[in-house]
Parts: sequence; C-alpha cells; structure tokens
Amino acid sequence: MKAKILPNIFISVAVLFAFTRLLAAGMSDGPQNFGNIPFVRPQPTFITFDAPGAGTDPGEGTIPQAINPSGTITGTSIDVNFVFHGFLRAKDGTITTFDANGAGTDPGEGTFVGSANGPASPATINPAGATTGTYVDANFVTHGFLRASDGTLTTFDAPSAVNGTNGQAINPKGLILGFYNDASFVAHGFLREPDGTITTFDAPGAVNGTVPFSLNPKGAVTGQSFDAGFNAHGFVRTPDGNVIGFDPQAPLIPSRSTSIPRGRSRGPTWTQVPFGTVSCAIRTGRSSRSTFRALAEELSKAPSQLVSIQRG
Repeated sequence: MKAKILPNIFISVAVLFAFTRLLAAGMSDGPQNFGNIPFVRPQPTFITFDAPGAGTDPGEGTIPQAINPSGTITGTSIDVNFVFHGFLRAKDGTITTFDANGAGTDPGEGTFVGSANGPASPATINPAGATTGTYVDANFVTHGFLRASDGTLTTFDAPSAVNGTNGQAINPKGLILGFYNDASFVAHGFLREPDGTITTFDAPGAVNGTVPFSLNPKGAVTGQSFDAGFNAHGFVRTPDGNVIGFDPQAPLIPSRSTSIPRGRSRGPTWTQVPFGTVSCAIRTGRSSRSTFRALAEELSKAPSQLVSIQRG
C-alpha cells in the first residue's frame, strides 16, 4: 500500500515558508526583532491646519466643509475683521484662498463655500476640484458662485432671486444645487447645468419654503420643505424632475406613566405615538438610591428616547 504523504508535505512546506519569512523579517546579530511585521493595525494620523489670514479670536478661524476623492479640502475662513473667504487645501498641504467677484469686505460679508444662510452640505467640491458656494455683497445680498478646477470664478443668480441665491452642492458632472429666496423670503430649490441653464423647483406642499441639501452623481436631490404650519418634511427630486415628499412612519416606542414604590417598577406599555414627540414621564415618591436605580434599569430596557423625569 502506498503511503499518502503529499498533504503532510504541503503543510510542512507552508509552515516552513511562513517561519522563514518571520526569521527574515527579524534577523540580526542580536536578539530577534519582529518590529517590521505589521501585527498591529496602523494608527490614524491627524493633521491640523489653518487657512492663511484666518483669525484666532472667538468666532474667527478655519472651517473645513468638504473633501473630494483626491484629498482636496474646501472650506471657509473668517479673518480678524469677521470677513469670510473661501479656501482649498491640496493633498500636499498647499492652501489657496479665494474671493468671489463682488464679495463684500465688511463684517459678515465675503465668500462662503456652500450656503451662507442654510444647512451645510458635504458635497461642495466634486472629484475634479470644482467648488460651489455663496458670496455676500456690500448690500448683504447673497449670490451663487462656481470656482472651476483651474481657479476660474463664475457668479450667478437664480431667476426671481430677489433676496438672494445660495450655491449648495456640486456633483461630478458639474451640476450645481442650491436655493434662492423670493420677494417674500420664501426659499425655492434650483439646479444649474454646466452650461449655465437654471431650473427651479419646489416640493409638494412647500408653502413656506424648499431647502435642498445635497445631490448625487446622477442628479437626484434631497432636502426639506416647510408646509403652511412651518412643519418640516423630507423630499427627493429624481433626475427626471419628479419631486416626491415623504415623512417617516411613527415607530413603536415605550410610553410610561409609572409610580415606582420602593425600587419596584412595572414593565412598559407600547403604543403608537407621533414621531419625535415621545417623552417618558415617571413620577416618583421619596427620592432614594433604590428608586433611581430601578428607574435606570427600567429605562435601559427601552430604545433611546427623550426622557422627562418628574420628582414628586
């Protein structure tokens, strides 16, 4: 009968090969050193920076806004006069500052990467290095701008933008998303094509404004709108121009109104309540460690929600 030794040979060769690599990595005339072998995951490196001209007093400084796949960072700096400026930080650490044509130079004016008076977007720079944002002129009116990857600056205003235009985000195709304020200071969304064509839009039921946040490479947009009662709702605009509003469904969350005598408590009752309005009110008797220990144990059994504790 032939002995089956090939599997053992393969295993032995593999072990010998691995052991040889370990010895080679740590071989020296002295004690063995395996420090070059990456047994431990490399630790992250933190780099701090400040844009040239950024102030150092409270309310001043450097505010990074977004980073693209090549590592270029864009953001806004605030100088000692509380004037705003845009900046780009290349991967090698080189920082370039810029100001849009027509940007004001008094406190509160200047050039903002992203919106000057709306929510921040993480998409203010695209993979090519083009950046969009807003500048505030000497009359304190906002206007949009595009800074191309070669540094060319183009300013623009949306139609009917009586009270300002804000550049919010830009995708890889150069499509710019933003919003503008009409004569009644109601916000409306817009998209600016690379050729400069601007299309405006509103979410369904947006009586008191449509404020887009960001867009994806295909041109789909998301943001929030405000109805007649100033209640906020989410929306998505598809690349073909269809705008759909949405609201999250109310989750099942615990609702308690429980007396906890001598450290004991009853279990929670589950009920359907409007999203975002949950509170857990627990009326206790005499303050004691056992009572609040029982309270902590009771609350730890439920999902994290807003809790109101009343001591009676």
